[in-house]
Amino acid sequence: MLASGSYRAPRSPPRDEPTPSTSEGPDLAPEDETVVALGKREDAVVVAETVETPESPPSALDAVRLDTKNVSNDPTHAWFTHRPGTSPVAFAKANPPTAVCPMRWPWVYARCLGVRLPPAPPASEGNFVGKWMLMSVPDEFLDARWVQTCAAVEAGEVRAAKVVPGGGGAPGGSPVIAYTKDFRDETDVLRAGLALRARFGEPHVKLLYKPDVFTLCDQERLFETGPRGGRRPIPKCPYQLLPGAVELKIVEKSLALAGAMAVEPWARQTAAEDDEVREERGAVLGKERGTKDEPIEL
Repeated sequence: MLASGSYRAPRSPPRDEPTPSTSEGPDLAPEDETVVALGKREDAVVVAETVETPESPPSALDAVRLDTKNVSNDPTHAWFTHRPGTSPVAFAKANPPTAVCPMRWPWVYARCLGVRLPPAPPASEGNFVGKWMLMSVPDEFLDARWVQTCAAVEAGEVRAAKVVPGGGGAPGGSPVIAYTKDFRDETDVLRAGLALRARFGEPHVKLLYKPDVFTLCDQERLFETGPRGGRRPIPKCPYQLLPGAVELKIVEKSLALAGAMAVEPWARQTAAEDDEVREERGAVLGKERGTKDEPIEL
């Protein structure tokens, strides 16, 4: 979810982001799963495409200057985030997430405000939002990782990002999460993952990608019956960017399930609610969204 914690889904799934496992468990592809790399799918033979260093999407940074001085929290937002028109990086440096009170704020959040990005699919089509996750970031590195992630947000390389405040989000460290608009767009997903990894400055980090519908759905749907009749989890991360890799590792079964869920009525409603929140906030702030001088807010 991009704008606020306003999503509602059947059977009241938890609104907090579940922390995926870092072991070879339900979030990763079992050895017997069909996994392919991003490229041309021809009779199950994948021809890998050459991937060059990712470039940022066309931006309006020359026309829109973000305020680097005003680093106070946006009082109109449900999460701890920068004010519209201000720099996510400057805000992150002045407000490290490990120093933000987790009892008051559910998330520390950054949104892309200085770059005009391609629009996300309309809510009437479905909820196709997804996120890259860097798992198990130790508290001593969390603040630096967050600044690097906010640099990707500010440049328009990802659309938004969030992290657990206060540190200690899970045993072994907290996840850093960065969003893309459409998990069906494998080229864009790969571009965002490579750009994010470049911001971290470490080509050997591992990134996992999870569709938002897998967070919001009834979690019982993420299990299937095995060949012996037992119950086994379906991997929650259909894309992985493995250490040193320049292509996506894809779990086709998970990707197909996410695509089917995304167009269900409850998923479309969650996307519509998020759109309504953004529109209401734009009206309150008196902004004409999408103009040259006032970029769209995500």
